[in-house]
Amino acid sequence: MIRLIVGVLILVVLAVMFAMNGGNSTPLNLFGYRLESVPVIAVAVAGFVLGVLYSFILYFLRFLDRRRRASLKDRDRSVRGREQALQDKEKRLETLAEGLQDVSQPADGASEREGEASADRSRRRRSR
Repeated sequence: MIRLIVGVLILVVLAVMFAMNGGNSTPLNLFGYRLESVPVIAVAVAGFVLGVLYSFILYFLRFLDRRRRASLKDRDRSVRGREQALQDKEKRLETLAEGLQDVSQPADGASEREGEASADRSRRRRSR
């Protein structure tokens, strides 16, 4: 609602400027190029339009920068989450490996008997 009111006010101000300065003209020197009898209202409107365009460009660049920063933050959070998950999995794997080492070290020479049994099974498979 406020934008609408501001827009209408700006249009009213421009209409009043056109009505009051329609006949006035002035010379204009634009970077060494001299223009004679340019309407004053044209100079005012051109300045207004250039100011709006400049503001729009600044706004758009700020918007892109904020979006890029948000994207980098999201990516950083994602990487940190993946790193944490990887560390958790590594810890679980180490815990499992320690458990397997405890189980794979039987007492009283049982490993020798298992080794002989597996060698016998290998020979049987080869002979088939």
